[in-house]
Amino acid sequence: MPYYTLEQFWRFPLIVGSPLSYAAINGIDPDDVHMATLARFGTPELNNEGGLFAPAIDFGWLGYCAFWALYGFVAGRLHRGFLSGSLLGLLFFPLLFLSLLESPLLLYLSSVRSFTYDRAHLKCTNRGQTNGHY
Repeated sequence: MPYYTLEQFWRFPLIVGSPLSYAAINGIDPDDVHMATLARFGTPELNNEGGLFAPAIDFGWLGYCAFWALYGFVAGRLHRGFLSGSLLGLLFFPLLFLSLLESPLLLYLSSVRSFTYDRAHLKCTNRGQTNGHY
């Protein structure tokens, strides 16, 4: 079951301590496994999960290639929308570009760090569509 690509869901406050938590469903806590691996093979203070290969951990190599191909396709479409001045391109391309720059460090879009930014953009996008403005 994917953990790193759905991290916002698994770290949501109502999910963390409930029977729906990742540890309760799968029987392992990815954070504990990560820290144990670092304690044995690295330095916990100087490392992170890394974002570039997180889809490979979640989906395998074929899923990894599909994930980044889809990511690139969406980035290209949003870039074209950004250049043409569309609302979706103007709202979401800067976030996607930032997440692309952060990908060696973490998957920014699925990280808890982008939670409020994602929700604010979705709310603005829905409000614009319900009023008939794009």
